[in-house]
Amino acid sequence: MKHATDKTMRDLVTRQRRIEKAIAGNKDATIRLIANDVLGIETLDARKSDGLDFHDLAVWQIRKALEAAYEAGRKAIR
Repeated sequence: MKHATDKTMRDLVTRQRRIEKAIAGNKDATIRLIANDVLGIETLDARKSDGLDFHDLAVWQIRKALEAAYEAGRKAIR
């Protein structure tokens, strides 16, 4: 089970690095990255299909996305 934990930790570190890199870029890139990496949303473009444009999200996913956005804003101020 240690292997799964190591992989999960590596995935989290990789995700955090991608978010930090996007922060250095611009707002739209950061928003797209959070939507994709944290919420699992492929695109934020409207595709005119309920099945593609509406997503079921757990509260813990929304919390992670909000935390990522908060951190992005905090780091952008520095």
